[in-house]
Amino acid sequence: MSRNVRRVALFLLLFLVLVTGMAAGSSGPGRIVFVSVRDTYSDIYVMNADGSGQTRLTNSQGFVWGPQWSPDGTKIAFDAPWNNNSDIYVMNADGKRADPAHE
Repeated sequence: MSRNVRRVALFLLLFLVLVTGMAAGSSGPGRIVFVSVRDTYSDIYVMNADGSGQTRLTNSQGFVWGPQWSPDGTKIAFDAPWNNNSDIYVMNADGKRADPAHE
């Protein structure tokens, strides 16, 4: 893929993420958390502001949405219909330990 095509694709991805309200902004030096549907279900990803370093944090068998960084950037809160009901979960910024927020 040429460099220009990659730039256009990245721009469109970021534009769609921001327009649909699925992006939760950045935390720390240029990190963005967002939701993407790349297979059948949506998952939470993080990436650098330049589009590099995209990392999937969840491996959902359903849909997740609304990821938000904690004020200190160490955790991400999100909504997911796991266990047959929608609930808010909190996980570490590296994707480990997704626990219900109310416990």
